Amino acid sequence: MRRRRLIASLGSLAAVGAAGMGTGAFTSVEASRDVSVEVAADDQAVLTLEPASGPNGEYATLNDGTLAIDLSSSNPTDAGGAGVNQTAQTTIEGVFAVENKGTQPVAVELDPYFFEDGGDFVYVYPESQSDAVTGDGSGGLGPVTLGVGEREQYDVFASVYLGASSLGGTVTVTADAVE
Repeated sequence: MRRRRLIASLGSLAAVGAAGMGTGAFTSVEASRDVSVEVAADDQAVLTLEPASGPNGEYATLNDGTLAIDLSSSNPTDAGGAGVNQTAQTTIEGVFAVENKGTQPVAVELDPYFFEDGGDFVYVYPESQSDAVTGDGSGGLGPVTLGVGEREQYDVFASVYLGASSLGGTVTVTADAVE
């Protein structure tokens, strides 16, 4: 009899211990919380994209709050320039800038940063990586790390020898937190 009582007592103790500790798991939770996200124009966002402050910033425009690079007749220079030269390589420094106005360092990357049309091409690249840009389009670019409050200017390099009448496309700017 003692043996049965001991086994029953140990079983009861184990059950109470398991119930007291619990598993910590749950099947479902529903809780309402406030979230406030405001969409800002490129020049006012947490990751700011804006025309550079120098004279070549004229080639970058904000259209409805979105940054665009425009080296065409629809955005001529004050002196009437309306594009890059044919059969030439053209470098335009300081076209636009990216600034980290967030709360932690980020790695900023453009995708794609290189556009090609029949052998003619254009690079959009950070000034700090200008050595990676080559005259044959074979250079590779990596992300740029921007600390909080840091800013990087971006340049444009166009190589037009084979007759392209226009070059370009849509660039996606990504910023991933760096630990």
